[in-house]
Amino acid sequence: MSLSQQSAVQPAPLPVPISNPSQPGPLVRLRVGLTPQKKQTPSGDIVILGYVQKSEVEIIFKRENALIPLVTQLAELVKTARSKSEAANLPMPHVSALRIPLDVEGSWRVRLQVDEDEIPVRRYQLLVNRWRSPQTVEKLTA
Repeated sequence: MSLSQQSAVQPAPLPVPISNPSQPGPLVRLRVGLTPQKKQTPSGDIVILGYVQKSEVEIIFKRENALIPLVTQLAELVKTARSKSEAANLPMPHVSALRIPLDVEGSWRVRLQVDEDEIPVRRYQLLVNRWRSPQTVEKLTA
């Protein structure tokens, strides 16, 4: 069953409240903007900084080979932005301004972190189960 055919999953535009922050919430389906900012957890999961509307979130992908083309596309995005800015003799845009749209299905989790001033900050994480590129869908329907 494809992501678009699954009717049991309701779209959610922003993070939904979670009763137990240590447990993931219900499944949601939404479009995110991935930035080239990524890191890998000790367990091998990939964490990519992204945006849902204007909210910054951490988007977590389980380690798998299917993620390699997406990571390559993010690296190409930086390379293209760098070469275009050099050709126009302009500064390169900040990496958080470079984004690739992605349709994802996953669940929200809240992570409490302490900032520089020792103030607790809620950080939303989206644990991704499945994803697809909107460009792939557009190519199939064209």
